[in-house]
Amino acid sequence: MSSHQYPEDEFDQAGKDSPVGVHRQKPSQWKMVLPFILVLIIVPILAWLGVSLIAGNSNNSDNTGTTETTVTSATEPSEEATEPATEAEEPTEQETETEASESEGTPGAPSTESAIEVLNGTDVNGLAAGVVGTLQGEGYQYVSAANASGWVTEATTIYYAPGNLEGAQYLGQL
Repeated sequence: MSSHQYPEDEFDQAGKDSPVGVHRQKPSQWKMVLPFILVLIIVPILAWLGVSLIAGNSNNSDNTGTTETTVTSATEPSEEATEPATEAEEPTEQETETEASESEGTPGAPSTESAIEVLNGTDVNGLAAGVVGTLQGEGYQYVSAANASGWVTEATTIYYAPGNLEGAQYLGQL
């Protein structure tokens, strides 16, 4: 029994045999595949960018276009190997200057707004902190101290951006 008030006729039969939406265009297969393809392309690109940004902010980042100069020579090994190096010698600090521009006061000196990072690569405690104190006494505001990890140095090395040789030499003399 039918729920309609009229009996079924030939027009009702025609509707059962034809698919619904006969006049509609079939949806493209790309509508179903495209989101998966986009995810497979966009997610790895975003992951690569994220890793690049995180790795770019670390202390061990690859400084392409960076020139390295050794300001002082390596310290002579003494016969008494048990004596630690004094802070006056400063054999292993690394000063990284990221935004060096000419300061108005001293020619060749980097701007006091420059970010400088001093890394201690020796077993002497407080060596980098002593250098930070000296730099802050000279008026540098953005100076930080840390321990160098992964290497032990025997010479003071200053890494600087291209075009900042005079500023690096000035910092090496402090």
